Amino acid sequence: MKKKLVKALLVTGSLLLSNPAHALFINGGFETGDFTGWNISGTGASLSSVISASSPMLIGQTTDIDPYYGSYMARLQDLDGYYHTTTLSQTATISSTDLTETLYVRWGALLVEPSNSHPVGDQPKFGINILRNGISIGAFQADALNKQGGGWADYGNYDGEAWYKTGLFTFGLSSYGVGDTITVTMTVNDCGWGGHGGAAFLDGIGTAPLPSVPVPGAIWLLGSGLAGLVGMTRKRVRNA
Repeated sequence: MKKKLVKALLVTGSLLLSNPAHALFINGGFETGDFTGWNISGTGASLSSVISASSPMLIGQTTDIDPYYGSYMARLQDLDGYYHTTTLSQTATISSTDLTETLYVRWGALLVEPSNSHPVGDQPKFGINILRNGISIGAFQADALNKQGGGWADYGNYDGEAWYKTGLFTFGLSSYGVGDTITVTMTVNDCGWGGHGGAAFLDGIGTAPLPSVPVPGAIWLLGSGLAGLVGMTRKRVRNA
């Protein structure tokens, strides 16, 4: 009986730490170690995977990129080029609780800037699109040529410099109604000439940013529960 209670408490504690309230999207931190809950499509889907800190670096990448939260994150594509494009998406239904929430997407883009001149729009690029009931109502894009927002780091050379940047995309849900569907899509593209690659890294997608370390309050609750369980067990032994 004691073992069953301890196991149940540990499972409850684990859920508290890994599934923040009102997370909205399934497996938003990719902590299942795979794409459970997500739809992945495009010619670069086979190049994509859920990675951990021990995953090997991409060709041309000189600095490692670890998960932004927890133990896993999604990596879309590599830096090899060849006209690949990959989209990762998920659709959820809005509840009354979600209306006061904010959607968070922790993103990173590793994009190779072509060493020769490419027309505008043919650069490797990454984008996020938010849809309400199938209609786009918000979007974000970054490309290797314009390096939107600054702060891009040089992560190596692969027939052009590979530039890397991370950001936290946020989107308020107050414009939605109960029962509306929200779709988040994240797409990365190689360059339009096929010779320069683009990769994206995604983590912590949902209405509660996933902590990189266990939440102190959740730890305290878990510890208190274990302490109480031990006390109850000792009391039973004394009264036996």
